[in-house]
Amino acid sequence: MTNKRIYFNNIIRYIEAHLYSPITTQQISQVGFISLMQLYRDFYAYTGHSVKEYIRKRRLSNALALVKSSKMTLADIAYYCGYSSQQAFHKQVRSTTGQTPLQYKKSDHYYYYPPFKGPFKTYINVAKERIPATIYLKFYDSQLKGIENRAIEHLFMLLPDFHGRLFGRNGTQSSHKFTYELYLELNDDTQHLVNLNASYGDLICYGNTYHHPVHTYATTTVNNHEEAIHQAWDYLYTDWLQSSMFQQAHENFFEEYIIKHGKPIKLKLYLPVKKKSNPYEITIKHAHQMTFLTAQQEGIYAEKKASKQIAHYFGIYYPDILETAQNFIVSKHKDRYLCGIQIDKHQIHFPLPTYIQTLTLAEGYYAILKGDSCVNSSIYEQRLISWLNDNGLSTHSRTPFTLYHSSCSKNKYVSMSIYCPLNMLKTDNTVV
Repeated sequence: MTNKRIYFNNIIRYIEAHLYSPITTQQISQVGFISLMQLYRDFYAYTGHSVKEYIRKRRLSNALALVKSSKMTLADIAYYCGYSSQQAFHKQVRSTTGQTPLQYKKSDHYYYYPPFKGPFKTYINVAKERIPATIYLKFYDSQLKGIENRAIEHLFMLLPDFHGRLFGRNGTQSSHKFTYELYLELNDDTQHLVNLNASYGDLICYGNTYHHPVHTYATTTVNNHEEAIHQAWDYLYTDWLQSSMFQQAHENFFEEYIIKHGKPIKLKLYLPVKKKSNPYEITIKHAHQMTFLTAQQEGIYAEKKASKQIAHYFGIYYPDILETAQNFIVSKHKDRYLCGIQIDKHQIHFPLPTYIQTLTLAEGYYAILKGDSCVNSSIYEQRLISWLNDNGLSTHSRTPFTLYHSSCSKNKYVSMSIYCPLNMLKTDNTVV
């Protein structure tokens, strides 16, 4: 992995140095002393992008920064940034942002794609995969930890001579028991289970067969240790996916078990993906003063403890506010988390206990990046801070915070935005 990290960093540095020149994949592969096929595989594995897509996004990011901040003509920007013509640049901007370059210049939106800086935790492969026809079994257990291995133990007690591919995934909890679903390759060893509805202790066969369509998956292989599996899924979904050109598709995820002597020694993780439809956009907006009641905790599970504490306080003293609240703040500094609920000051009638504090955010300008509320917000914070640094915008070293907004609709859709306060002066003391 170390050697790959070295040569891949060399490749990234080469691309950045020649970003505005005609550059071919053949030239890039020669920098790393690798084949074109290896270059394509490794680029997907580490960045989540094809080589050409990465170069396109980096050129566009830099070109749009010039559109916003320089006095260069659009034609000069196009040629300077490596576009064949102003028309080609115009087309690229329009297809990515939905705006013409001039509209983009006047808008409060900022397109940003930073250079790749890692991490290099595990190798990810992106390809079309066909999961074979399978038969479906469910395993029920009162404990979640280790449920996968117990499910497989029961399976091999039922089918000691099973040979074929074996897949699994977490199922929906049933009553007081957890569920793990097993998908066995349909072959001579499993044909007798078709249309069979039978119970074998905690392992239940429903006799259903599944035919899985060919789909694009991001995959990685990991040793069969619970912590390693969790870390691989976390990296795949949180780090790699969020910075890639992909988003999670609606198809099911799977874990394929690599069996040796009747025991699973490794797992291949399958995350269904599709190309992202919209790029991340940063906006600079003026926000009015915001007031929150907050709780703070530090150490392990600090965010969970702080959110539980503030929700418990509102549940006792202000249940009506808790029921209708729409904006929730989360902020992190080192291992300390702050969680809070937005209020109007006139709504608060009781003296505050020592573990509840009032937080008032001043009226002013904020850089804002919207993200996926199901994803660790630190991914977006890093991207926002990177953009601020690249554009010379001063934040007075203030910590970004995450604002969750819950809609008034019946389904309560939750959106997430990362905010960073600005003093609206660049580091060279010129006004933005």
